[in-house]
Amino acid sequence: MATKMIGASLRRATTVLLLAIATLAAAPAWACDVTTPTSASLGRYSATELKANTAAVATDGSFTCTHSPLLTLLNTDFLKATLSADVVLTGPGGSVPVTLSVDAAGTRPFVAGKAAVYRDGALLTLLDNSYMRPIVYATPRSASELTPGTYTGFATVRWDWQFCTQVGALGLCAIGKTDTGSKLARIDLTLVVTPKPATVAIGTTTTWSPTSDTYNPKAVPGAKVRIAATITNPDVVPLDPNTVAVTLPTPATMRLALEGDGSAANASLTSAQGATASGLTLAYASPGSTADDVDFSADNGATWTYVPVPGDAASQGAVTTVRFRPRGSMAAKSSFAISLPYVVR
Repeated sequence: MATKMIGASLRRATTVLLLAIATLAAAPAWACDVTTPTSASLGRYSATELKANTAAVATDGSFTCTHSPLLTLLNTDFLKATLSADVVLTGPGGSVPVTLSVDAAGTRPFVAGKAAVYRDGALLTLLDNSYMRPIVYATPRSASELTPGTYTGFATVRWDWQFCTQVGALGLCAIGKTDTGSKLARIDLTLVVTPKPATVAIGTTTTWSPTSDTYNPKAVPGAKVRIAATITNPDVVPLDPNTVAVTLPTPATMRLALEGDGSAANASLTSAQGATASGLTLAYASPGSTADDVDFSADNGATWTYVPVPGDAASQGAVTTVRFRPRGSMAAKSSFAISLPYVVR
């Protein structure tokens, strides 16, 4: 009888053990994983903006542990990222170094070959009990003004982690509840350097006055002035050929004076190169020419067929706008000035 009871007990114990083993085998894995975007745009900058840039672009990621109701933060837990090599984007004008950092301010930059630690309450954002956001911040900055175009490169980061997914007795990690892993991630980076548009500066110089002739003339009624439009190409590359056009509205207090500016030269329309020759040319034959580069409008630019008569106050007074279309490709870092005489009403 005793032998039968012992045998039955052993069978029951074996059955319990097998059930326990089966339960463990069927239990879900406590797997953790890091997700990093495969690509990121670092934005669009002019060459000047890129030289002074300090703004960081966030490449958002996530760290999750499946089936875990709670991610603990024990002293032994960590999440680290190691940059394989310095990040440099290349394009038509050279290279753009990119600094990666744990924080947006860039106070904890990545150093190639050295682990950057994310497991820190100030830097690792817990969105819920089992989800975290390890963000990589990227800051592009160039030491020189670059040619416009698209610049590309990539960053390779190795993630390493160790997290307890369940706390046991005495605040220690439960046996078998520590997830350790590594993962290699590549982020393709793109940046666009945009062309800097040409600028136009307007200046006025009084050249003749009815009260003092050309000696220290004042802009009193009847005086003649020159209005100059100075076009500047601030970019490091030339502008496309025949793309420069300037419209000059007639000030309400003046009228056009194509007969001359009253100075010794009594010049009419003039043009001049800046300190760096622009490569632009401006042809002007007469107000009625359809082959030159200067047009006049009496309807604020709706049409460009109006023909003023030099010396005739009425016809010149009707001009509302003058258009200049110089020819050629404007050189980098150059300027070109065009000026016209006017009479103060």
